[in-house]
Amino acid sequence: MNHKSIKKSYRLVENLSDMAVEAWGENPEELFASIGTGMFSAITDIDKVNPKFKVDITLEEEPGGSYEDAVISWLQELIYRFEADKMLFCRFEIENIGLDEKILVKACGWGEPVDKERHNINIGIKAATYHQLKVVKNQQWHCKVIFDI
Repeated sequence: MNHKSIKKSYRLVENLSDMAVEAWGENPEELFASIGTGMFSAITDIDKVNPKFKVDITLEEEPGGSYEDAVISWLQELIYRFEADKMLFCRFEIENIGLDEKILVKACGWGEPVDKERHNINIGIKAATYHQLKVVKNQQWHCKVIFDI
């Protein structure tokens, strides 16, 4: 499946001097995939990112955290992979989110390393924050994350 054909389930939100992403999904796994994709769409035009590589991502944490904790851990891992490995991702598939398990998030992402000829880096993200962060389940799962840039 081409990542460009996947339904967009996030939007970028202007937030004073920071940047925010609102995302939604039918379940927590879709929400986490959407928020990760939304963050990378703020970093660069993800339509120019080719899903050349599949990268397995497994986060281990002490059991018993909240979805908000899991969102922060997930996004901090993606920020690290961008900063350390220079990876841009255009799509994620979340296999499992286990708040009461040792493996917090088991996922894979598709993308490629930064190519300065094709990828314009729009912003640098320092961190995902807990400021106003709340994961809510109504008709869909929804959250808004504010990033320090």
